[in-house]
Formats: sequence, structure tokens, C-alpha cells
Amino acid sequence: MRSLSGAGVLLIICCASIMSGCKALTPEPKRDTIFTAVKIVDRIEGHPDALAITRFNGTGVCEIEVRRDVYPDCLAHEVMHCFSGNWHAGKETEMFCDLR
Repeated sequence: MRSLSGAGVLLIICCASIMSGCKALTPEPKRDTIFTAVKIVDRIEGHPDALAITRFNGTGVCEIEVRRDVYPDCLAHEVMHCFSGNWHAGKETEMFCDLR
């Protein structure tokens, strides 16, 4: 029987950490139904580094703006905000943003 090398053990630990980290950040939905408006833009006003942004407009519509150069890659991430609110408050992330 062959034993794992130190690198093999490290690889298993890293994979397990990554997989458990993703599960831990998957938010629970706060809403069962959402109404969305999606706008594709060249840049996001007031957020020059943002790939996309989600806002609630006060009438129950979740407004998503996504930059043209990353459309449609970040829509899942933003729709999660519509269902779950600010699930990564204080931490910018590209999680669930399948960039090309």
C-alpha cells in the first residue's frame, strides 16, 4: 500500500478547505420570489471597480447592473443578492461569478 506524500496530503487539505468554504458562504434565501430588472452598462456609476451591483428600488424590484465586459458571468452572484440580501457584507467577492 502506498502512502500519500506531503504534497498529496496538502492538496487534499486545500481541496477540502475550498469546498467547505464555498458551502459556508452559500446564503440562505430571505425571499421566495423576486422581481428583477437587469441593465447592462459600460461602467457602474459611483462604483468604478465593481463588476456588477444590486439595488432594491423601494418598490420591490431588485435592480441589477452588470458591466458589459463581464455579462452574463456575474448574474448568478447578483441574483443571490436579490434573494438573500447582502450575504457577503464588508467583503468584496467574485464568488459565483463565473468569469471567462
